[in-house]
Amino acid sequence: MCKVGIFLSSWRIEIVVCQLYTVTVPSSAKKNKRILLAGLSPTMVFLFRENCDSEILLMTVAKDDTLTNEMVAQSDIVIINLEEGEYLANRFANIYADVGAPQVIFFIGEAEPSVALRARMPGLKRLATPINFIYLQGVLDSIQIDKARLLRFDEEQNRLRALYEISSSLLKVTDRLQIAAALEASLPHLLDGSTVLLVFPGAAKQILFMHSCEPIGPLRVEALTIHLRDAWSVLRSDMNIDWNFLQAIRSGPDTERDLQLKASSFMTTPISRGNRTEGFLTVLPRVDVHLNETFLQTFFVIGDLISVLVQNLELKEELQRRATHDGLTGLCNRQTLMEALEKECRRSQRYRQPVCVVMLDLDQFKSVNDRYGHQAGDEVLREVSRRLQESVREIDIAGRAGGEEFVCVLVNTKMDGGRIWAERFREILAARPVQYDGREIPVTASLGVAVAAGEDAIADLLIGRADTALYDAKHGGRNGVVCASEEINTYGPIKSSWMME
Repeated sequence: MCKVGIFLSSWRIEIVVCQLYTVTVPSSAKKNKRILLAGLSPTMVFLFRENCDSEILLMTVAKDDTLTNEMVAQSDIVIINLEEGEYLANRFANIYADVGAPQVIFFIGEAEPSVALRARMPGLKRLATPINFIYLQGVLDSIQIDKARLLRFDEEQNRLRALYEISSSLLKVTDRLQIAAALEASLPHLLDGSTVLLVFPGAAKQILFMHSCEPIGPLRVEALTIHLRDAWSVLRSDMNIDWNFLQAIRSGPDTERDLQLKASSFMTTPISRGNRTEGFLTVLPRVDVHLNETFLQTFFVIGDLISVLVQNLELKEELQRRATHDGLTGLCNRQTLMEALEKECRRSQRYRQPVCVVMLDLDQFKSVNDRYGHQAGDEVLREVSRRLQESVREIDIAGRAGGEEFVCVLVNTKMDGGRIWAERFREILAARPVQYDGREIPVTASLGVAVAAGEDAIADLLIGRADTALYDAKHGGRNGVVCASEEINTYGPIKSSWMME
């Protein structure tokens, strides 16, 4: 019975036929078949040696020999001669209670085991004489198959436990940079690869996770680069990537295995968002790893888990962005803006550093909508926002207060600095009309500036004073800047002497 598994090679999408797991007796396990002969005569022991396969290890214990726990625990079959009395059988029963018993326990001889002995060893069976060695061989094979099944069950349990641990770790991830820590504990053991990588070629942090149990030489990097580059070109050919970033994983000289590596030596499953490939989970299997159905299934499941996680993180980031930013302009919305201003005011109250608020309102914006249409008006708002975002520093906050009104919070900025910035931005808007549908739309703005520091830094008062200054700029002829009085008790703004009329 076979299963078809699909994974990426360096040159094409390969279909790999892998044998499903079947319960067989491995050759290594055959060498471990053990029969413990307890109290058998030399003639009977010789008979066993003559008729048993060479792969069977015979252990003999005479009546007066020491019977150890290890001998009992390692035996597949125990054959006890009750003709020697139940002394040896009782010794075995004592150990049986402590360390467990072999799969099958036989007794030979005419004597019947006592009721007490049968109670202590309920699985005790009679081995008929003359001994059928073919039957014994079949019992041993059956025991080995049961052991293989138990080993398979244990491996499956360990795999499921590791998958559960990875799933639980990934559920706690809140941003992409935490993925590596979530995978570190379980992924290398689960995939059992000599090299495991999680790469996002188009992201800022391109190698998100890497594990290698041996040095990575230049030839391995070269083979991996060819493999991932061609896989990227197949699944996502709309972005050019400089694959030299993989050189960062080099950690040593080439090994003997590196000399034989090809691009197709690696296995890769895509990390996708919808039908768009974002990255790859890639593994170079160890030489002794059998690529059976379980290995491939585990590999693909982990890739799917990471894909779902990446998609969920991006949805979460998008929801958070929509909750904190204006949908049209991409600037902070009013709530986020006020929270940032409150934070800066608290900082100013503690350290007595100035905080500056600049309110900006586009002049005659309604006429833009009326003359050019609302789509043109939206483009004007977007372009003003772009220029605004380019004009402020990274530590400053720019947001849309509503309609055609914008607010900038300039951190640690005095009145002179705020006035200069506001005038410069006013000139930027006025000097370059907005291009839309082949037409030029002139744009000007009126700005109001307010500054406070220490105990006077109160968000509502700052906004109110900047708004009053903006109102004065509007009524003073528009396309100008007005600075509010720096005296808190003087609520009326003062016009700057350089304000354009």
